[in-house]
Amino acid sequence: MTRKKTMAEIKTLQALAFLQLAYTRDLSEEQLDFYVEMLRDIDPAILETAVRKLIQTSKFLPTIAEIRSAAGTLEGLACGTAELDADEAWGQVQRAIHSVGYYARPEFDSEALMETVDSLGWQEICQTPVEDTPILRAQFRRAYEQNLARRAEKKEFRLAIIQGGNQKKIAGAVRMLKEKMNMNQPGGTTPPRLTGGNTP
Repeated sequence: MTRKKTMAEIKTLQALAFLQLAYTRDLSEEQLDFYVEMLRDIDPAILETAVRKLIQTSKFLPTIAEIRSAAGTLEGLACGTAELDADEAWGQVQRAIHSVGYYARPEFDSEALMETVDSLGWQEICQTPVEDTPILRAQFRRAYEQNLARRAEKKEFRLAIIQGGNQKKIAGAVRMLKEKMNMNQPGGTTPPRLTGGNTP
């Protein structure tokens, strides 16, 4: 017997319905349920906007990770908490060099930017010769983008812990997939043939 869906799950399902309309490859009922389970913590309005945006830019059915990433970006923009891109962050560092100087320590609104500056060393940044600025900028960009990636991974990990109930569902899905595939087993069945394209 199928359990009744919660209101949050229904709203998530409605936001994801556009995927079924936009792509020739339909999600199976199990896949759709799994998408709902993994995305139900996202505000339905943000989720729907993220799905619509991905439909406009993706030739293939977006993954759960792609949808979460797009929704996170939209949520950050809506709340004013979106991280600066590397060029914007570098611009703030340049302004701070001129306004704060070598002896004081700048304060930035972005924790990621503050951590990156701390890792490179504020005084080292200020003492970099002008001719070496392109090298410093490249080092800053790499460090800042790695910092953003680490922060995003930590956020996703925390969400995964919060959604700990998904572990049983994932294990069940993996077990079901193994049973369906039954590959490399003596006397096993032929693996199912994949049909349908992924393009809109």
